[in-house]
Amino acid sequence: MNCTRVFRRMPVYFFALALATGATGQPAGTTQLITEAARVRKEDPVKAFSLYTQAFEQAAESNSSDLAKAASEAVTLGFMQGGELLSKASALLLKALPVIDNVGDTSLDAAMIYYTAGYYYFSYYPLKWEEALKYFNKSLAIRTQRLGEQSSEVALCYSRLGDVYKYLLSDYAAAEDCYEKSIHIHERINGLSQRDGSADKLFGRQLPGFHHRE
Repeated sequence: MNCTRVFRRMPVYFFALALATGATGQPAGTTQLITEAARVRKEDPVKAFSLYTQAFEQAAESNSSDLAKAASEAVTLGFMQGGELLSKASALLLKALPVIDNVGDTSLDAAMIYYTAGYYYFSYYPLKWEEALKYFNKSLAIRTQRLGEQSSEVALCYSRLGDVYKYLLSDYAAAEDCYEKSIHIHERINGLSQRDGSADKLFGRQLPGFHHRE
């Protein structure tokens, strides 16, 4: 055996081991995993997703406060990347929902998970419109509590609720009510005016983060 070659490889081995176990030799904590995932997210989304998933699994076992954060980051990344990661993110989303419900998490990360769940049911399982409404409303409640009524994230929830009423239920009165709430929030925080038509662009069509059914 070439001892020189073995010793040359050892630093790489120990670096990988340190990443997996942490400096103390114990398994890397959820915060470490999330931090490392954020670092490699752009250049290696697959690895980042794996690290976020590991963080979620650990957080679920230990009832860590990082639970919703890890799930939110993984699911958001998977939905943005599409393809195989989208499929994995969907599975993780469905796994995370009851866990987050059980711990009663009311963080903004939990709100993001609920929002994504609403999007998931609206886009892929329209017959389960009750689930879409339920999760958009859960996200709305948390965001309103955490951010106040005058928040673009609150406005986005109202817009998505309008989408469910309009496209899945054909309840145009309820849809209009939700869209109007979204528009009025944007008017207050962005100075938009219906009179010049700028607010109309937000009427359930142009808000970011969603592809609408026509």
